Amino acid sequence: MVLTLTECMKGIDVGLLESLPMRHRRSKTQNHGRMKYCRWQDSMPEAMNRANDHGLEGKRPVRILDIGCGFGYFVRCCNVLGHDAMGLEVDDALAREACLILQAPTVHQPLVAQQGLPQRLTSFDLITLYRVEAYGWMLNDYAYLMRDLIKRLAYGGELFVDPNYGRVRERIMQRKWWRQFVDSAVVGKQRCHGISIQIGKA
Repeated sequence: MVLTLTECMKGIDVGLLESLPMRHRRSKTQNHGRMKYCRWQDSMPEAMNRANDHGLEGKRPVRILDIGCGFGYFVRCCNVLGHDAMGLEVDDALAREACLILQAPTVHQPLVAQQGLPQRLTSFDLITLYRVEAYGWMLNDYAYLMRDLIKRLAYGGELFVDPNYGRVRERIMQRKWWRQFVDSAVVGKQRCHGISIQIGKA
């Protein structure tokens, strides 16, 4: 199947999606940075490009977990392609409603330092962590998360990490941190189990 914008938006109430900023205006300050994602004309094509980058078109059905899925655009694209995808996102009214509108199955629960994901989230062929930032986390917190995610991959699974780089100084530091905890998390035994880890470009 070839992924198209028409297919991705088929059956979606576009008017309801576009009205999210108005209906959540009382929490506009809290959600200011995310209101732009209500513009599906920009957000859906970006998610389609991500799906294409992962080679998901024409691929046998796989299980996918998108951590920090936002409004669920990438999850929606994956499921349109016939995959079994779900997301993990913070529990707030805006994200919850957006995921429902986009018909993107999502577990609404925040990432907590030194705590693993819910036990039911396991045996994924692809786990993506796309520009997710956990404020206040240290290196050992990220390393703990990485090890937990690796355990949730199926044989031959892939973990894709694209850090949320900030300012130039933070970019350099975060890139070093990400590579350090990737190196510390992947040991010989895990390599033998066919796990592939990629770090996205800034």
